[in-house]
Amino acid sequence: MKKLLISILSIVLAVFASAASILKGDVNGDGAVTMADANAVIQKSLGIDVQGFIAEAADVNGDGSIDKEDAASIVRIFLDLDKASELEEMTGQAMLLKLTTGETIAIETATITDRSISDAGDIFTVTTAESQYAFNTSDIVERTYGDMPTKYLVTYDGTAATVVNPYYAKGVTTSISNADVVINNANTAEEMTFELSGTTTDGSLKYNASYKSTFVLNNVSITNTRGGAIDIQCSKRVAMELKKGTTNNLVDGEGGSQKAALYCKGHLEIDKTGTLNVTGNTKHAISAKEYIQLKKSEGTINILASASDGIHCGQYFLSNGYNVNINNVAGDGIQAEASAATDYAEDYPDGSINICGGTYSITVTGDNTAALKADGDVTINSTKMNTNITINATGAGSRGIDADGSVTISDDATVIGIEANGKGGIETISAGEEQETKKSYVVYVALTTGTNGGFGGMQGSNYWTSVYLYKADGTLVSKLTDTVTRTGTNGQSLTFYYYDFKAADSDTYYFKSDNYTSQQGGRPGGSSTSYTIISKTFTGPTSGIDYYYQISSSYTTSGTTRTFTISSVQETYGGGTSDTETGETYYASCIKADKDVTINGGTLTLSNSGLMSKSIKAGNSENAGTVTLNGGDVTANISGTMYLNGTDASYCSAIKTDKYVGNGGSLTVTATKGNASRAITADESIIITDGTYVINNSTNGQSGTNDNYTAKALTCDKNIIIEGGSLDIKMTGSGGKGIKADGEITIGRNDGTGPDIKLSTTGSTLGGGSSSNQTGGRPGQQSSTGSSAKGIKAIGKVEVLGGSLYVTTATDGAEGLESKTSVKISGGTHYFQCYDDCINSAGTINFAGGTTVCYANGNDAVDSNYGRTGAITISGGNIFAYTTKGSPEEGLDCDNNSYIVVTGGIVVSAGGQQGGGTSSSIGSSSQGYYIGASPSSYSSSNYYTLCNTSGTPICTFRFAANVTNQLGLLTAPNLGKGSVTVKSGTAKPTAYDINVNDVFFINPTVTTSSTVATVTAK
Repeated sequence: MKKLLISILSIVLAVFASAASILKGDVNGDGAVTMADANAVIQKSLGIDVQGFIAEAADVNGDGSIDKEDAASIVRIFLDLDKASELEEMTGQAMLLKLTTGETIAIETATITDRSISDAGDIFTVTTAESQYAFNTSDIVERTYGDMPTKYLVTYDGTAATVVNPYYAKGVTTSISNADVVINNANTAEEMTFELSGTTTDGSLKYNASYKSTFVLNNVSITNTRGGAIDIQCSKRVAMELKKGTTNNLVDGEGGSQKAALYCKGHLEIDKTGTLNVTGNTKHAISAKEYIQLKKSEGTINILASASDGIHCGQYFLSNGYNVNINNVAGDGIQAEASAATDYAEDYPDGSINICGGTYSITVTGDNTAALKADGDVTINSTKMNTNITINATGAGSRGIDADGSVTISDDATVIGIEANGKGGIETISAGEEQETKKSYVVYVALTTGTNGGFGGMQGSNYWTSVYLYKADGTLVSKLTDTVTRTGTNGQSLTFYYYDFKAADSDTYYFKSDNYTSQQGGRPGGSSTSYTIISKTFTGPTSGIDYYYQISSSYTTSGTTRTFTISSVQETYGGGTSDTETGETYYASCIKADKDVTINGGTLTLSNSGLMSKSIKAGNSENAGTVTLNGGDVTANISGTMYLNGTDASYCSAIKTDKYVGNGGSLTVTATKGNASRAITADESIIITDGTYVINNSTNGQSGTNDNYTAKALTCDKNIIIEGGSLDIKMTGSGGKGIKADGEITIGRNDGTGPDIKLSTTGSTLGGGSSSNQTGGRPGQQSSTGSSAKGIKAIGKVEVLGGSLYVTTATDGAEGLESKTSVKISGGTHYFQCYDDCINSAGTINFAGGTTVCYANGNDAVDSNYGRTGAITISGGNIFAYTTKGSPEEGLDCDNNSYIVVTGGIVVSAGGQQGGGTSSSIGSSSQGYYIGASPSSYSSSNYYTLCNTSGTPICTFRFAANVTNQLGLLTAPNLGKGSVTVKSGTAKPTAYDINVNDVFFINPTVTTSSTVATVTAK
């Protein structure tokens, strides 16, 4: 009985204990009252069996039945609707409604009106001062109070995403599907901040808005296999902050329709010091429809791969900082594309790239791509932070910096290193493929096929050895080197030289050839006459129609000028086509601009090794480009070879431009390997006023079918002007030329100041042999297949106004300074030591000032082929000219002593005899002079002093090697007439006014000397 009572008591106590532990509303027994309990009660009331249903907990109102009233009571418990008094206590905090969608909505309680939280069946309503919001109670997972979030939070977790939205009451709504988050922002007055964190392997973020906003990347990794990782559809400014110390990763899927892994429809501004890694598998990695700006920051952006451009924008790109690394891109590294929009009043023009700070490392490998590609201008400086750019471009025709506009580089804190090592070539045009209409006007000229014409030759039978285009006023336009073969309506073919005017020009022109020397069938030693060979004049293109001419074999002679007849062959050949049709030339470039390149500062190291590649290229067929060096240090290492397409040659160059201007800074060029490389080559002009130039070119020349192609340091189709600066040029390849102009060369300034030029050529003759010492270097006597090395060469006149020239050559035919027109030296101090002529001119040579030493050991020291009075004119200055070769080479050679005119200046010459024989007279002199063979020899171990009739030393001179003197000229303004002496000694002067290379002294003070010759001055 006792045991029975204890058992019954235990059961009763258990029942009471169970009843005491029941939580009203917790019908599923999970320890909490939730919307799941309300749903269970509704199901029970409808007669649906609910597993684990606790009936005692379900009868919340205690009326003995379980129905919808109990479900409503459970909802009120869940939402705390019976605690309206708490509303006032929660003022200043936020109501956080966690929804089943993964979004948590935060509503600031300060804006909620009193007792505005209500329940109407399955709807939960919140009324604020601005609006009323209704939620399905079944969508609410939890309601809590807390601090109002300061930003919109998106957290990714695998294939899911959750959101905290503090802007719900301000017009921001969210749609979440797995890990795809879509944010719609209707607010147009307040900037909002959105922070992303977490990792998803298949998710995304899309943002639709019409007002500026900020995104914070806080250790977020988004991979979207179906489209873009972040797609911001907002046409306003979007700031993107990379939170300090975080690493963020964005990857899009292959084959989608997205524009980029990270895309912004408006302006994208990236800031802060975190790291962003982006991979674009469909198109770009990062893209904005308008501008992209990188703020002043030491953050890092890594473009790990891209199916197109690494960074692409449709307005402009601006960088004030950041470390940017771009690799594995199929397109450009960074491209700024000019948009069609015209309503932006921005600080930077559309299509421009502006780098004002930061560190960039960019590698592009695709053909015809660029590391920095701008539809407009590229500007690089260090106005915000130091700028350091490293570029490697390896694709065919790829460029480091490529601007459809201009490129400007400034500031000493800018450091740029570019390698453009891709190959070049000629684009192939398939049959029937449409070609771009030629927007230029061309003049063509064919040389006569008669006895007296042709492409050069020996023994005077062919006059036209080369073709130059001149304006009627004597201005050289260009040497014509390009040729094309046309088949006429008569079925015959002619080869034409041509010049592209690029625009109609109504001036009058004529063609000219190298001067021609008639010499008894070409036999050395015979009488000779030098003729100027020109054509009759013609009018340049005016109507956009190309003009075709042929030079006939008939000519008229007037004095020493022979003028050939020119005829139009327009009707016969104007409709012809080239034998071969090719597309545009392409080549790699470190820096390429369709307009100008200006370097004001910074350190640039440029390397290019591809076929016909360029370090710097300015201008195109539509725009005349100018490269200007105002400051900075530029080093160019070029090792690519030239490309020859018929007679059309394209060279590997450090600088290729229409115009080059050097006002300061330094340029160092090293050319190795390849053939016929050029340091600076310009179509229109080279003008150097200051700066330091060091050029070492060891590339050999290359022989073609109709021409030879040689390496050059400075070369221009028109004029070269060097007013100042320092130039150190070394040419070691065959046929190499230091300074070459098809127009005129001017060195120095009118006040006698000028550049310091040191120039040496040591390369052999390219192709056939030169004239050597058998003809005195007369034009027309050299083999047309040979091209000699030269120090300075111009087709037009050469005028030296001042400065210092130190020119050496070492091989047969290698002249120091050559002009096909005339040479004049009026200032400066100059030293020439050459195997061939030191100074050679087809026209006159005039010494009007300055001090010049010319030493030739294989030919004449000074040689004019003008062939008449005034061939060599000395009107001022100081000249020491001699040859150690012996007869027939001379110190001053002009074929006849009667062609020498002296009106001033000091002259000492020595050497063999030729044109004038032993004549004791020159053409004319306004001062005392002596010409003859005394002294008969000079020793290289002594210093020799010329003294006037009063015994006063005029000049002291020393020879580099022993000289057998068969003809020399001695003259000076104060020489006098009568007995003058030449003395010798072993000591150099102790004082002097001018000293050239310790071999020529003006107004010297001589300590000891002995007389070696006494001559009579006239």
